[in-house]
Amino acid sequence: MSEIVLLSASPSASSRSRWVARSIVEGAGRPVRAITPVELGAEDVLAARETPSIAAFVGAVREAAAIVLATPVYKASYAGALKAVLDLVPHDALRGTPWLAIATAKAPAHLTPTAHALSELASFFEARVVASPLSFRDDELAREGEGYRPDMSAAERIARARDDLRHALRDR
Repeated sequence: MSEIVLLSASPSASSRSRWVARSIVEGAGRPVRAITPVELGAEDVLAARETPSIAAFVGAVREAAAIVLATPVYKASYAGALKAVLDLVPHDALRGTPWLAIATAKAPAHLTPTAHALSELASFFEARVVASPLSFRDDELAREGEGYRPDMSAAERIARARDDLRHALRDR
């Protein structure tokens, strides 16, 4: 059974965007391979070196049942680390692959341009968009223990995205 590749751009293990992505993919009924840019090696990613870890990442992306991107919003855009890693992925590697993008931000005004940019990425890769990019304000996800407690609106969007992802995976 092919796995879902979850690419989390946040350097923080306790990031909101990573938490939302995990909340969605853990209920999707497939194994999940979580990858962060840090694991691939910053210098290797920026220099686009063909290391074993980068080759394994590209291979996992090519074989993925679905790809889920999770990013905090920095300066009204998705994380630069996400851009650097996606630059390593060949144009055709995600053609037809179910795609779900998630962004979290403190400033609500930054979510719309980020969602647009994530949609453009999906289009570039010719991925099959599962749902419009999911955007969450930080205040919709209250810190609770080791995770977060979504407000009602955020919880509904997370549940809907999980269902949409499950549905998209039926054919794969």
